[in-house]
Amino acid sequence: MQDRVKYCRIIRRSIRGSERYFVKLVLGGIPPEKKDQKGQPRHAKGVGRVGIDMGTQTIAVVSETDAKLFLLAPNVLHLEREIRLLQRKLDRSRRATNPERYHPNGTIKRVRIPWHESNTYHKVRRQLNELHRKMTAIRKQDHHIMANWIRAMGDDIRVETMSFSG
Repeated sequence: MQDRVKYCRIIRRSIRGSERYFVKLVLGGIPPEKKDQKGQPRHAKGVGRVGIDMGTQTIAVVSETDAKLFLLAPNVLHLEREIRLLQRKLDRSRRATNPERYHPNGTIKRVRIPWHESNTYHKVRRQLNELHRKMTAIRKQDHHIMANWIRAMGDDIRVETMSFSG
């Protein structure tokens, strides 16, 4: 650590049901380049212009040597079914413990009665939070892998502006 510490962040994360605390140091200066065991740069740097076109679920990357179409975070898809099942289980548990909060047609009544949550509800909600945490970690890892691949294609990266209204 040759640079001075600018500030620290204390981060609380719930991992597998237990609370964990982390300190994230933010250092000043230019970050050092990561090297492998032989002293070579860990990720190759390309030379040339790279164009990126972002979509809602895909990203198209074009350079002078290669063109590729990626799915954004493809490894996340298999967890969505499990999340849907847990959300349905939470809804059933909530309806069973709070029958006075629902109309006969299944819609929620606008009354000021506190919600009752069972121990099973809390357990399933912790499972759901853990799946969301895993999904976030997988998505972040996929994005880092894709960013390293794009960086290996070229050093002048141009991103097309995305029209959110369209």
